[in-house]
Amino acid sequence: MKLENIINTLEENGLNEVQEIQYRDDVKVIRFFYDFDIDELKAAKSYSEDESQGDEEKEELYLTYLNDLAVDNIGEILEEIMEEEDISIQFITYGINDEEDYAEFIALIQAKENDFDIEKVVEDLDL
Repeated sequence: MKLENIINTLEENGLNEVQEIQYRDDVKVIRFFYDFDIDELKAAKSYSEDESQGDEEKEELYLTYLNDLAVDNIGEILEEIMEEEDISIQFITYGINDEEDYAEFIALIQAKENDFDIEKVVEDLDL
């Protein structure tokens, strides 16, 4: 598993501020950001306005739409990396608020035979 190749692939797919977080030699942890483009933000706004029945619901739908979009797009990128590198990757995202136009992700990269859990790793690292 070459972390440098994985980081390059993430950056080539438009992810920003990709950085390794030191954890263990056999498990790699990286943090990166998915920036929403203007079309994605407009689509989320349009969806939330069409589907909501109030301001609170509109904001919730807007954020949920963006979160789902980011998770789907990141999932596709990481799935491709897993197939190419023959590794296992788990990832999580932090909640998005309406003042941000990006989503933050943490990914756990390991050999397929390892069974580290990302939630435990995040807890260990106090992220």
